[in-house]
Amino acid sequence: MEFSGGTLGSRKPARVRGKLPVSGPLPLPLGSQLGPWQLEAAVGKGGQAAVYLARHRKIDRVAAIKVPLDGRDERLVREARALGKLRHPAIVQVEDLIQEPRPYLVMEFLAGGNLADLVRQHRNGVPEEQVLEVAEAVLRALDCAHRKGIVHRDLKPENVLRDAQGAWKVGDFGLSGGAVSELANSLSSADGGVGTPLYVAPEQARPELLQGSKLDGRADLFSYGKLLYHMLTGQSPSTIRPLAQIRPRLHWLWERLIFGLVEEDRYKRPATADRVLDALGTIRRELNQGRVSVELGPTRHFFPRRKSDEGSREGERFRRWLRLCIVPAVLFVIGAATGWRAFTAIGGLLIIASGIYIAWD
Repeated sequence: MEFSGGTLGSRKPARVRGKLPVSGPLPLPLGSQLGPWQLEAAVGKGGQAAVYLARHRKIDRVAAIKVPLDGRDERLVREARALGKLRHPAIVQVEDLIQEPRPYLVMEFLAGGNLADLVRQHRNGVPEEQVLEVAEAVLRALDCAHRKGIVHRDLKPENVLRDAQGAWKVGDFGLSGGAVSELANSLSSADGGVGTPLYVAPEQARPELLQGSKLDGRADLFSYGKLLYHMLTGQSPSTIRPLAQIRPRLHWLWERLIFGLVEEDRYKRPATADRVLDALGTIRRELNQGRVSVELGPTRHFFPRRKSDEGSREGERFRRWLRLCIVPAVLFVIGAATGWRAFTAIGGLLIIASGIYIAWD
């Protein structure tokens, strides 16, 4: 979902910066009333729900109201309950879930526009200090969510919002993709590839790449790398080009960071958001000191792997090898039990070949 947003509790007329076209039919017409709320304007619409600017009729307070599209009511209720666990200054807050006369969410409303608006104002790239400000806020939001088992799955400029005081927050957290771990059994497998194609990670677009493993926070970090590229260059992240060719005055560490984040193989990306925060801290110190840093080595070593990362990958390889060996093992056992040497030989060769394949991969 895309939406742009003053702040929950404001008594002044809300002014929304930036324009976001809302196309297609809305679940409720403008002017409708949901309990004490009157829907004043449509500020966003996605595949699951529409977001309205609404005003409380008794206390003159504004908020964002999220109303599910037809057939999405139960999904909205389940996801809202899981998202209620997230309380962080850099995450748009869900304030309430109302189920009568129909399910809808009352959310914090942000009137400062979104990241797409900011990039349009800086067509040759956002200033580095401002990029750091946005990037750190987004990472802290992702870190909070990932620690609670929630993957955003649709990180993009339109979902990074600014409040009236200039603070940046991540919105639409997980509502579009059923990314909450506790909801995995209740959402269809068709949800595995949701997201915006321009920003989505390879393993999210093609779930078969996961080979039975779960999508994790590294998918968000891939999208985050594309978000950084878009901010720093003002260009579409459809193709990631060397930053020195586009904006030569940028600190070279930005390029090292971005190429590490958009690795096709998720095991070559940083494992967690806090490790990317460490890298941003290095870039901030370099910019503050105004000097060129010492060479950090190849891109893939910007985020040196922890033993736990390697262990995770080795464990996945072992499980894949076991799955590949089921049929050969049965042939081997049958051959050994019946004396059919051909079965024993074929089974043994297939087991060896499976091991070589997994080791090579």
